[in-house]
Amino acid sequence: MNGLNVLYSFHPVGQGVFSSGMLELDDGSNKRFWWVYDCGTHLARHRVRRDDEIENLGTMIGAAPAGRRPRIDVVFISHFDKDHVNGLIKLLERFEVGRLVIPFIPLHERLLIAFSGKSLKRTLPWQLFTIGPSRYIQGNDKIQIDRLTVVLPSGTNGPSDKNDGDPEPWGDDPVDIVAPPFEPPEEIHMFDNLSGAGIQIEWLPQGASLKVGNAWEFVPYNDPATVVRATTKFRQSAKDLADQIINATCEATREAIKAAIVDLYGIQHGIRAPEKNLISLFVYAGPLFKPKSASLACYVNDSYSRWFWRRGEYYSDWLSDNLEPKEIAHAILYTGDGFLKTARQLSHMLNYFGSGRTQQPKVVQVMHHGSKSSWHRGVANALEPEYSIFCAYEHGLYFHPHIDVWEDFRGYGRWICGADVTEGFQFYQRLGI
Repeated sequence: MNGLNVLYSFHPVGQGVFSSGMLELDDGSNKRFWWVYDCGTHLARHRVRRDDEIENLGTMIGAAPAGRRPRIDVVFISHFDKDHVNGLIKLLERFEVGRLVIPFIPLHERLLIAFSGKSLKRTLPWQLFTIGPSRYIQGNDKIQIDRLTVVLPSGTNGPSDKNDGDPEPWGDDPVDIVAPPFEPPEEIHMFDNLSGAGIQIEWLPQGASLKVGNAWEFVPYNDPATVVRATTKFRQSAKDLADQIINATCEATREAIKAAIVDLYGIQHGIRAPEKNLISLFVYAGPLFKPKSASLACYVNDSYSRWFWRRGEYYSDWLSDNLEPKEIAHAILYTGDGFLKTARQLSHMLNYFGSGRTQQPKVVQVMHHGSKSSWHRGVANALEPEYSIFCAYEHGLYFHPHIDVWEDFRGYGRWICGADVTEGFQFYQRLGI
């Protein structure tokens, strides 16, 4: 194998997140590995843009064999809020998927996420998926997913950052999970609607990573500090309501059940509890080897960019040498709506990933669209990204990105991935082996 080609794309969908990536063996085999992190947008008028980007991804992946759909090897979902997942069903119906990776979020919290917003006259597919992912997948004959992979809350010890051996070609299932999946406590099976529906489920242990051909790895991190506790009685009530809404045959029945859910959560902690955004799957993705040579380029709307637009002014924070070939490999850190409000949370995450990963030059998707509520001053200096991607609507919806967060990332290659085709971001590198 002569090298590995790597592509990251941030698709311009406005206030939301939709990112894809590709690994390609440079050995004449034409083997590629595709991944996606989240697929959603907030504003209804941007959903056409989102759907166009799903089709653009299909074009990038290319034609599939007769009778098959294009294949994505891994889809990561950060959490179940609508601006991150309301395009997921369309994505899953458009592509075959090897693994769908989700953070473990207790059923009583998924119910809160699904029904905490403005009441609608009908229950949407993403809401049904949120409260019963495996059951929804099994009941939709348009969806083909080989495995559902669940990331339990992470411990204090992350995976080793050491790698033994050289990069190698991958087989039909390119992902090697280290340490191997395990069987979770019976309590999870009792309450959380994640198993028993005929789909293969993998439960990732603490410190697990997903390795591709001994050349690339994905390390998911589910912050244990964000798990919201609930009594056994409350969890049983939540499960009963979830089962009822999944099994309901008409919208009138579902509306009555949703009203009961609102009542239940109003008693427990309020239907608009802030915790609904705290659980978000961080994912580090980067090389497992030190390349003999490396080159990189950044593209915006298929052209090199030295300038970018921000609320009526042009900025030139990107130094010109950021666009020249460099002999160094880059990684990427996805944060979704991750919560790094305190130094302790930041330190816990960095320690989990390990210095070998956190010190790697990287692209960072800035958490929660640049929200001040998910950040504290100094996060940018700790992460030290070469490129900082704010997935936010350019007119500052919900004050995202907040000016304090934006200023904290000054000098770190700031870019707003908005809702216009000119605001998409691509990063390409070739790693010699």
